[in-house]
Amino acid sequence: MGSNPIPMEIDTTSMEQSNRMEFGMRMAGHLILKEIKNGCKSNLVLSPLSLHAMLNLVASGSTGRTLQQLLSFLESESIGDLNSQSSQMMALATTGQEFLESENASDLNSQSSQPTREEASSRSSNQLRHDPSVFWFPFHHSPTLSSVEFDNPIKGKSSLFSSTHESTSFPFSSANGNAGSFTGSNQGPIISFVNGIWVDHRYPLKHSFKQVAEDIYKAKAENVDFLTQAEEVRKEVNLWVKKASKGLINDLLPAGFIDTTTILVLANALYFEGKWLHPFDSSNSKIEDFHLLNGRTVNVLFMISYPSKPQFYGSFEGFKLLKLPYNSGQDSKQFSMYIFLPDKKDGLQELIQHFTSDPRLLHQNWELQQVKLSKIYIPKFKFSYEIDAKKIMRELGLTMIFEKNRELTEIVDGSDICVTDAIHKSFIEVNEEGTVATATTVFACAECCFLAPEFPPPSFVADYPFMFMIKEEVSQIVLFTGAVLNPL
Repeated sequence: MGSNPIPMEIDTTSMEQSNRMEFGMRMAGHLILKEIKNGCKSNLVLSPLSLHAMLNLVASGSTGRTLQQLLSFLESESIGDLNSQSSQMMALATTGQEFLESENASDLNSQSSQPTREEASSRSSNQLRHDPSVFWFPFHHSPTLSSVEFDNPIKGKSSLFSSTHESTSFPFSSANGNAGSFTGSNQGPIISFVNGIWVDHRYPLKHSFKQVAEDIYKAKAENVDFLTQAEEVRKEVNLWVKKASKGLINDLLPAGFIDTTTILVLANALYFEGKWLHPFDSSNSKIEDFHLLNGRTVNVLFMISYPSKPQFYGSFEGFKLLKLPYNSGQDSKQFSMYIFLPDKKDGLQELIQHFTSDPRLLHQNWELQQVKLSKIYIPKFKFSYEIDAKKIMRELGLTMIFEKNRELTEIVDGSDICVTDAIHKSFIEVNEEGTVATATTVFACAECCFLAPEFPPPSFVADYPFMFMIKEEVSQIVLFTGAVLNPL
């Protein structure tokens, strides 16, 4: 804890808007505490934006107690509020359907300025990977669903990548390596948010749901035959994901996941690629100790800066907060990464417990001061994370969409459906140039400033576990959040 904390001003007006994503933040806090309890085996990242957008869409087809529970968990008073929030989510995108249409189905990257994962593996380690976030909701029709087994049970796990290992990341669209030199007129982050729907021809979408999907989510429904062509549809869905993620997510749905009981698949894909406003000089990067929660240390590669300009920084009760802005485009959108560093090296659990006691604390408009820092140490990190989202949602009390209560009645004609499974998978990479992050979810459903005394300049050395989030400043929408427990 800093000896001279800077007063924090909170913009409460954003709390009255429909952009609050406390449920997604609650999921993150719940998972971080579980990971700490389980021995800090995994770092964590997920996308509140992607989670909320899909739950918002499902809510628009819900009724009764299920709708009321969704509205409560999503902190909205009506479907209209949810639609308004989703419209603002869609408005974050700097590109949309053309993001998909720019790819040729037989050669996904033939018309893209971005290379494939394989091509990127030969690029230098200071180049960044693209960020997709994908939500999948396969819905199933099945009085005999209890006999249906899926061959991809998801257990929370993380694929960790050594910070000292050569990156397989994608380069930015920049040809000269300058921050923000993207292809096109927009010099800010590249963001795509697209939605897809596949519906069995036997169960057409209800007009009201179809209109919301098209008008709000810009999603066009495709009629398919799950009864006789389930495997073909699975491959088509996987191809859509691959295109939406610019080749980063391949073969998302395993063989057998879509079968003859499936009647509907909903998907959304969020893609983010942002460069730091003030990139780190890679020549300063060096290996230093990172202190784990169990008392051990590991050697990791740190990005290091000795900034000449003031940084957005604050010292509060129990933690320090650093905001790292991304390059902005020509519109009003302003994206930043926030790093919450506990005062104590073993203080992450206490900090997360404090935030989870009131999730709004993580969604404030932090009024940070511009402070001259003596140094900034941030570890480079790259990892993926996968969870059973249904299990986590049920643990947090969101249960009714998984029950056969016949209250998801406003989605398709001729069938009552309920969610039977939910998967969320995410990825993030942070290096000297910027950030990339991804998230994938699958749902299966069955029928049914004043002058202060002068002190030595503070520093920000994140050499022990910390929490982070990526947020758009104007709308206050949180795109990604997570925690780094061990950068290796």
